[in-house]
Amino acid sequence: MSVLLFLGVLMAAGCRPAPTISVTTEKTAAHANEETMEPDMPEPTSNGNRILGAYIPGPVADGMQRWWVFKMRGGPETIGKRQADFDRFLASIRLPVANGEDPGFQLPDHWKTSSATDGISKLNIRTGHRLTPTYMTMSDVGGTLLENINRWEGQVGLPPTAEADLPKLWREMKTADGVTIYRLDLKGPGGKQNQMMKPPFAKS
Repeated sequence: MSVLLFLGVLMAAGCRPAPTISVTTEKTAAHANEETMEPDMPEPTSNGNRILGAYIPGPVADGMQRWWVFKMRGGPETIGKRQADFDRFLASIRLPVANGEDPGFQLPDHWKTSSATDGISKLNIRTGHRLTPTYMTMSDVGGTLLENINRWEGQVGLPPTAEADLPKLWREMKTADGVTIYRLDLKGPGGKQNQMMKPPFAKS
């Protein structure tokens, strides 16, 4: 009875329950897409190592051919998930019309650019889930394909390939403006994290 009497007094005094506040958060399309992705599971070291990469002829500087290099390295399964997006990315590339400019490209869904931190690469591109990212680097390097590709082979634990056999390693593609891409997919038991290099080659 005392409770009913108290409620009656409140109503008589004109009191009303506090209104319910509804808070909604609008998610951007980018965030919504990321949340549909599953984080990558850690791969055992026994799976080995894999490099998905590409060399694209750049300008000739001081009589030396330079290359635009795109490289993604990690566990075979993790890198394999990015293979289709990687090929779409390569096909979107447009080379600069003047020396000193960087290539243009179209990023696949979930891919984001960030500043390079190794002091060598021009750009980092993050792929995959934000909690388990895989990075692709964009670099501008000199030297021959033989020397550069042999270095990658060492990084995944493969023996060096002879120059005459290099075409067996790559698949030729084209950029959006028709320039040949030498696209590689190297898998091995795992090798040195960073091999010592001599100028004029840059780590990539």
